Amino acid sequence: MDTKMDSNILLIAVLTLSVGLFGVWYWKTDTSDVKVDPNSNQWNQHGWNLNNSKEPVEPQIKPPINDNQNNQPIKYKNYQEAVLAAKAQNKKMFIFFHEDWCHWCEKMQKETLSNPKVKNALQKYIVYVTKKSKEEAVARKYKVRGIPAYYIASYRERIEKRGIGFKDADSFLNWLNGQSNNNRRPDNNRRMPG
Repeated sequence: MDTKMDSNILLIAVLTLSVGLFGVWYWKTDTSDVKVDPNSNQWNQHGWNLNNSKEPVEPQIKPPINDNQNNQPIKYKNYQEAVLAAKAQNKKMFIFFHEDWCHWCEKMQKETLSNPKVKNALQKYIVYVTKKSKEEAVARKYKVRGIPAYYIASYRERIEKRGIGFKDADSFLNWLNGQSNNNRRPDNNRRMPG
């Protein structure tokens, strides 16, 4: 009976200490500059609802507005921002994975993706270009096996088309427009392992 009582006392002590440490951490968090609109669901940086609403709310990240006149693709800071932009504009996404050390990635960016015909064709997509090493979780989600790798996906993140390896502008346009029967194999095996 004594050991059971000792373990209960120990459990109470550990719980009390945990609650106390959490309280110190929580009260030391500076929220003095946070202003809460009582009609909105706002969350602080720790995920606490500041207006005591019971409903969970997704953080509000506003996608960039395309206000440039040169029809240059917008550079998104991260994958989530690109997904939100695709959802807001009801567009599909074109996702391109590369690395700085990859010769074929660089060649495809400089020759293919910068080609005026390709740029024009990609205007109907949200274009997201990223390093595979920067967005490892996204690369796993899309099952990137080698680079350069490129995907057409819905704003719901469903893969509609995948490609791998270097393609010149004409081959890429054929792939993009669905005229290529070879969506999974690279042109002449010109790819680097991922």
